Amino acid sequence: MKKKILSLALALVLITALLPVPALAAVELNLDSAGSWAHEAIESGFNSGWLYTTMNIDQILIDNDYRRPITRGEFAILIYRWIEKQTNIHFELDRLTREVGKNEEHQKTLDWLYSMPPFSTGYWSADENLNPIWVSTTDLSIFAIESLSVAIRIGIISKDDLNDPITREQAATIIMRGVNAVNVINERTANGQSLFDTESEVKAFVDAPQADFADIDQVSSEEKDGVNFVSANGIMGDIGNNRFDPRGLVTVERAIVSINNIDIDKINNMNSASTWAREGITVALDKGFVPADIQNNYKNDITRQEFCRMAVKWVEYATGKNIDTILTERGLTRDPSAFSDTSDPDILAAFALDITSGTGGGKFTPNGQFSREQAATMIMNTCRAIGADVGSSPASDFADLNTAATWAQTGINFVRANGIMSGDGTNFNPKQLYTREQSIITFNNIHHADWL
Repeated sequence: MKKKILSLALALVLITALLPVPALAAVELNLDSAGSWAHEAIESGFNSGWLYTTMNIDQILIDNDYRRPITRGEFAILIYRWIEKQTNIHFELDRLTREVGKNEEHQKTLDWLYSMPPFSTGYWSADENLNPIWVSTTDLSIFAIESLSVAIRIGIISKDDLNDPITREQAATIIMRGVNAVNVINERTANGQSLFDTESEVKAFVDAPQADFADIDQVSSEEKDGVNFVSANGIMGDIGNNRFDPRGLVTVERAIVSINNIDIDKINNMNSASTWAREGITVALDKGFVPADIQNNYKNDITRQEFCRMAVKWVEYATGKNIDTILTERGLTRDPSAFSDTSDPDILAAFALDITSGTGGGKFTPNGQFSREQAATMIMNTCRAIGADVGSSPASDFADLNTAATWAQTGINFVRANGIMSGDGTNFNPKQLYTREQSIITFNNIHHADWL
């Protein structure tokens, strides 16, 4: 009888979950106890829907309990609600609910959660000194129980110690698994696969460079990947003095801010880059000279158009002026007849600034391949465009310099002398095609030049 009631309740929940999220006016959002630094993230989570109905509304939103430590179970619920906003998992769960008897493991998890005493007796809060204390309360909402059930079922969190306050290193791992879950769910639903074919789909994520926190050695080995992941992707940072404080407790407001910091598109795009290039790409994105349509598939070969457009964006960054202002100040204009195969305004601006002259015969060949020797030449011309004295550089010591085109050797000598491009240590490989990530790092390297 109990199972029938639970199944009916679950069906009602899933149907309700497909309805629009109630408007903000339905609950008065009181942020008095939350730090001002957290207000924007809380409002964002509430308005986008993943914070609303996540846990007991009276407990967090109306009673304004943002500074209490959050439990492992509650944090997993938050992550799951965020996952719902990034995927079609609602529809998959609705289908499974209608297919009676085909998802026994999911139902077992739900039954187990309903029968677990701690969730029907109270929750973790804190005293005035932020020491954790246990507070009696009513049952978790059925929304929360269903969310936690699925979070356990897809491997974001284990059933163990769900009512314990979560530590920062544990939160980092759950965030990592949550991001990976979005990718797994979207891939499996797109391919018509069930989400519950295996006991646990989500365990790890791609490698991230090791974080440089002063206390990184204090992070548990099983949580280190998560800490590296959240650090590399700007989700969780240091608490001061370059310390991560891996075993420090996470409050409700800090949990919300961390989840709000997740930019899954940026993360997935960054995962297309080589590990060695990620830090430099992050710096370049912050500087703002990488065009939006190049901020993905970083290992792809770059086209002539893409490199030229980035050169113009870099000129804007280096001078602090937009390209139209630069052209006007120099008495230059874009010549619409410069090339017969493109009217791209950035390419025409680059032509006016003598950054490029095209491929000959009145053509630019925008989608053409772009080699290292071409990159060296265009980099030298870009530096000249911002007023650098590119003069004559000493001959580089590349063993294969004589294989480069005659017109390219001056540029190769320039980028070598100024530490902008270095080859493989022996050869420059002038005919080798250049990638997006190599191009981005190259423009970053211009700032190492002594004359800039």
